[in-house]
Amino acid sequence: MPPEVLDDPEARLSSDTLDRFVAMAAEASGDPAFALAFAQQHRSISYHLYFAMAASDTLMDAWSRVERYRHLVSDRLDVRRVPAPEGDVRFSFSVPEPDVGRWIPNDMLVATHVLGARGFTMDPDLAPLRIELRRPRPATIAAFEELFRCPLAFGQEQLVVTWKASDVERPQPLANPTIAMQAEGVVVDYLAKLSDADIPDRLRALLVRDFAGRAPRAGRRGPAPRVELSPRSLARSLAARGTTYRDIVDDVRRTLARDYLRAGASVTEITFLLGSLETSALTRAFRRWTGQTPSAFAAAAKAASRALNPRGRRHSARVGRASCSPA
Repeated sequence: MPPEVLDDPEARLSSDTLDRFVAMAAEASGDPAFALAFAQQHRSISYHLYFAMAASDTLMDAWSRVERYRHLVSDRLDVRRVPAPEGDVRFSFSVPEPDVGRWIPNDMLVATHVLGARGFTMDPDLAPLRIELRRPRPATIAAFEELFRCPLAFGQEQLVVTWKASDVERPQPLANPTIAMQAEGVVVDYLAKLSDADIPDRLRALLVRDFAGRAPRAGRRGPAPRVELSPRSLARSLAARGTTYRDIVDDVRRTLARDYLRAGASVTEITFLLGSLETSALTRAFRRWTGQTPSAFAAAAKAASRALNPRGRRHSARVGRASCSPA
């Protein structure tokens, strides 16, 4: 490990380096479930992303942040929600399997996912409905059964975790929109410093800083020069990552609108803060994003907050462009 890495608080170790390190330890231990023990000691999520997830309204909101900022966890991680039967929520994870310790990254990933869910909900008994693992079935699965506490399927094509919808949609005990936005702002600023591979994240950071008026155009006066790309190159770069400028603007508005409502902002305030929207347009867009009107969403968030803190103070926040962050 280069000495300069240890002196730089923003340094990142390559995934290959971590894979080799854990594989060496696993080989020395002789334990086929070593990755599960490692996951209980090593937090693979940065502290600011972890705080943003803990302060999210629900596990679904927390995991949506992981999906959006997966490059902060690993430059090779892919996580997405996949179709599931009604009443279930399924997440698919993908990470390259190294030549040494081939199954370890997958085992660490799913163990971190489950342990994080228990930590964020403060429910030590929370368990998925089912886990599908890519690794072959080990000689003994006692450690896997003890940690996951759900039916396991080995040798599957994809790494998939299935949850009961009511478990992942229930309010989290530490939900706090102000803290979530502030922590996420640090995440966005850090990602903006990374390579061009994170163009969508850098673009989100620029949009947030510009959203007090109107959303900047994707043309010459828009964000393209600030990510050091021409408008055409920016469009091609986003298309290669399966998104567009319009998609990212919509995603930023959606998440900020939800966070502002949770923080107590009025629809009129949010309309101004998101730029280029009228109140009626925001209401239509919010219904498209969430299936609810802004007022219904705010009422539900307020009720959930009161249920979690019946004797506590209601969370409040002064909304403004300095405190917001995209998701």
